[in-house]
Amino acid sequence: MDTSTSPTVENKIRQVWPHAFWSLLSLSVLYMFLPGFSYASPSPNTGWRGVVFSLVLTLACFWSFVRCPDRRRVVVKVFTLVCLLAALVITGHNVIVFITTPAEP
Repeated sequence: MDTSTSPTVENKIRQVWPHAFWSLLSLSVLYMFLPGFSYASPSPNTGWRGVVFSLVLTLACFWSFVRCPDRRRVVVKVFTLVCLLAALVITGHNVIVFITTPAEP
């Protein structure tokens, strides 16, 4: 009976951390570049382009959370969940401001 470990087990363990990286990267890009979509006015309205941008990056955070294995490295799963929740808050605020604030020309 062979007692050596399979090489696929090590690969699965190493592949958990990229999910955290992509989740953090998506959240960072959303936080840094979303103000660039706002109009030159005192209102924080970003228009439909900012809403689409924030939705796409929130979906990237969601995909990282869903694809992260949940039985190993619970810290990484919780970290991707926190990034997803932060992206949802930013996107929700962006959508609410877009709906309630009149658009600038």
